[in-house]
Order: sequence, then structure tokens, then C-alpha cells
Amino acid sequence: MSSFRPRVPAWTPPPAREGKPWADDPAPRLEEHFRRVRQGTMAGMPFLNEALAVAALPFARVQGDWVGIVLTPWFLHVYLLPGGGELWQDLAQGLRRQVQLPAGTMDFIGDEDEALGPLQYCVLLAPVPQFATQDEALAAAREALGALLTPPPAEAASTPAATVGNEAGAPAATAAGTAAAAATAESAAVNDGRRGFLRGILGRP
Repeated sequence: MSSFRPRVPAWTPPPAREGKPWADDPAPRLEEHFRRVRQGTMAGMPFLNEALAVAALPFARVQGDWVGIVLTPWFLHVYLLPGGGELWQDLAQGLRRQVQLPAGTMDFIGDEDEALGPLQYCVLLAPVPQFATQDEALAAAREALGALLTPPPAEAASTPAATVGNEAGAPAATAAGTAAAAATAESAAVNDGRRGFLRGILGRP
């Protein structure tokens, strides 16, 4: 008889649980959940940043689903929850998938909670000793969320400026074009700063 034995994987992920769409912003429920975790299983843990409290920023709809950031004394994570859109895909707990956000592709991990249901998260920072105050941490969270939801700048269209059919109108058109160009440059600088901030958090070049 053959002594061959089929290889059995050391760990088999559970089946993916179907995510039921959230009709409203899930931020308050997530904040309430992690406050209970903070007071329960996380109480007294040595890696906690005692200067921080649990806070969930308002979530945004992205392709019909919910994306937001949760801050706790032990992590800063991006969360994805189903909203009935195209971004969410059911994922077994502990497995990873790549999610295309406006700023680019990020790795999310499947998780679930008995009360919250399935959710997916991307680690931005864990632990979080670098924040001295709650205000500093919240400012970083807002900056990161803004960066995640901001797409890279598209190449400027190389179309000639519109001209007005009389000399009196020309200066006004030129001034309007200059103002628009300045506003575009300012917006691009802000967006570049946000992306640089996000790359710094993620340790990407």
C-alpha cells in the first residue's frame, strides 16, 4: 500500500460571511464597539497610548460602500463596510484582498464581529506612540482620510485658452484663466501633500 498522505493545510479560513449593507454611517457603532473593547479586553495593556481616546471619523461613501478611519489608543485603521455598492466583496476572516480606493490600491484584512457583522480593515499605524495628544492624532486621521479619498491628479488638458471676440473682454478672460490656474495649482499642492503624508504613514516611497 502507498504511504502517501495528502497535505493538509495548517489553517483553513472559515467561509466568508455575507455582508449586509449599512444604510447609515457606521462610524457611531464602530466607536461604541471599540470603546467597549478599550474598557474590557484592552484595559491595562502596556502598548496603549493613554493620551488617546477611541474616535471614529464620519465615513464616506465610495462606490456605494462605506470607508472611514477609526482611532484607538492602540491603532489607526481604515475600515471598509458594506453599503450595497461595488467596492465591497465578502472576505473570510483573516484573509486579505486588495481594494482600489481613489488614492490607489490598499490591502484590507477580513474580520467580523457578532454585533457589527463582517468588516474589513487596513492598518495605517499600530501601535500609536507617536501622538502626544488626541487633537494631534485626530488631525493625522483626518489628513489620512482626505488623502485616501483624493485621486491622483489627471494630466492637464492641453487645450488653448478661450478667447473673447473683443479687446475689452480679453483682460477679463485672461484674469479668469490666471485665477483658475492658480486655484488648480493650489489644489494640486494640497493633494500632493496629502499623498505624501499617506505614503509616510504606510512607509511607501
